Amino acid sequence: MVDLKQQLDVLDYFGPLAVWICFFSIVFIISVTCILWCCVSEKDDSTVFAKGIRNKRISRSRSKRYL
Repeated sequence: MVDLKQQLDVLDYFGPLAVWICFFSIVFIISVTCILWCCVSEKDDSTVFAKGIRNKRISRSRSKRYL
């Protein structure tokens, strides 16, 4: 007869975690590279994040002028 009971180690339980990390890493890389670099042009509306960074750069350059 064949023994159908599986013998699992602790390492076997990390498989779903590894797949989860790989999947979301690939989704993140695709979203950052393809969507942001290829699909968003300079003519599109600025996001709140981009406007905030632009305002910080302007305020830093103004403060350097007065030093």
